[in-house]
Amino acid sequence: MVHGAIEVLGELLPDFGEFLGVDSQAFSSSARRRSDKKRKDGQPDERGEHDAENSKKVSAVDGETVEYTWFGFKNHLLCDTRYQLPVLPLVAGGTSSDTKHLRPLLETYAQRHPELLRRLKELSADMAYDSRENILLVRSLTAGSGGLLCPTRKTWKSPDFKFIDETGKERLLKLLASPGNEDVCYDEDGQLYCCAEKDGNAWVHSPMVFKGYEKDRQAVKYTCPAAHYGINCPGKQECDKGYGRCVRVKLAVDPRVFVPTPRHTIKFERGYSRRTAVERINGLFDELFGIKRMKVRGLASARAERADWTDWVVRERR
Repeated sequence: MVHGAIEVLGELLPDFGEFLGVDSQAFSSSARRRSDKKRKDGQPDERGEHDAENSKKVSAVDGETVEYTWFGFKNHLLCDTRYQLPVLPLVAGGTSSDTKHLRPLLETYAQRHPELLRRLKELSADMAYDSRENILLVRSLTAGSGGLLCPTRKTWKSPDFKFIDETGKERLLKLLASPGNEDVCYDEDGQLYCCAEKDGNAWVHSPMVFKGYEKDRQAVKYTCPAAHYGINCPGKQECDKGYGRCVRVKLAVDPRVFVPTPRHTIKFERGYSRRTAVERINGLFDELFGIKRMKVRGLASARAERADWTDWVVRERR
């Protein structure tokens, strides 16, 4: 029923499926936990919840670390963020990483709705889905320069440089291994910096200006900030011909960092903001359709019940 409703929506809405989003939602099982007790005949007591897991999630709220614990499952929901409609749910164990479930979601979506998959322009997800494999997967499926709009998990342990930016935030930089660009660095968000020495000791790290994604070259282009904004630069005379430089970076240098839509651009912010549609749908599941009051046991029952909820949301939105 769910997939039939999605096909009807695809026929009625020519742009349905262009902008997708994914997010996970934890929900508890109200069944008793697995017991090691024996029955009167000496056999193991098979009652209780065998599929649910003791799970934990650590989040930052108002600068403080908050830990959530639950006994149950986690639902990974794929939805259309333009129309705020669910497309495909995937219920899994609560302890499994979100990163591992994006490929199964998209593979099932490709099998069920291949025509809708061809419309895909961008897919937004939170930091939990960030990985090199996911970025390359979504890039191979999307048309244009959208790809996976996902913040980067900060994993660098040994950067080449560190500096404090204008907002007081520490930035970790690595040198760009490119001939002729020995003084160009980049951070984990893919922002390029031109590094110039000032007064013999201090270094100035100036963010370079993003000039677009070149699909034929599979590269992102940046230009000199001094030449673009018309400001003075202590290292201006050292650049070729004195008018600044143009730097192209192949996405293959680091596919997880360099993406067609860089994370420091307005286009990324606008696309990523659409992901809130998934959170609103999860809110409907929580409050309106009673996910917090679920009275089923086992992973198979949880998957069936979530499919019913998805169908209800589709019918209500129609």
